[in-house]
Amino acid sequence: MFELSQLRCFTTVATELNFRRAAERLNMTQPPLSRQIQLLEHNLGVELFTRSTRSVALTAAGRAFFIEAQTLLERAQQAALSARRFAEGDIGSVTISFVGSAVYEFLPRVIAEARLKQPQVKISLTEMNTYQQHEALRARRIDLGIVRAPLFQPGYDANHSCWRCRPIIGWLTLTQSRWLIWMACRF
Repeated sequence: MFELSQLRCFTTVATELNFRRAAERLNMTQPPLSRQIQLLEHNLGVELFTRSTRSVALTAAGRAFFIEAQTLLERAQQAALSARRFAEGDIGSVTISFVGSAVYEFLPRVIAEARLKQPQVKISLTEMNTYQQHEALRARRIDLGIVRAPLFQPGYDANHSCWRCRPIIGWLTLTQSRWLIWMACRF
């Protein structure tokens, strides 16, 4: 098998068709670059380049592999971007449970803001009473529970400062919490 670093080395040499220039672009010296290409060729069981003292050229196998290697590197870059976007709450899914009274005043504004700010996040909503939410959170069947105060459940802070009578609750704040205590106050 091969590593992404070997693919980067290969695609750079294939683009430059010169080991010295490729090594400079990769901020490395030529001997380790040559070794990476040799290891890649050994692992694949094919020669990717024809080499002479004056030139470097891709073999037919090298040309075919170049297209696939570029695709693999782009996919790896996209995977890293997706992981970062998921960690930042920009993509993915969230399951929100709420008490019935949140439907009228509170929930529509929060969902509208969420869909505006993170349109790639799939939001699933389910109505549950406070006890059901508590159990669902513990079992990780929901990501966020929205209840009205007072909340008398062990392990949850009923005085969570960021929810107390705030007119606007940011979507990012919602995604960083597991329990939302919606105070019975006018917004």
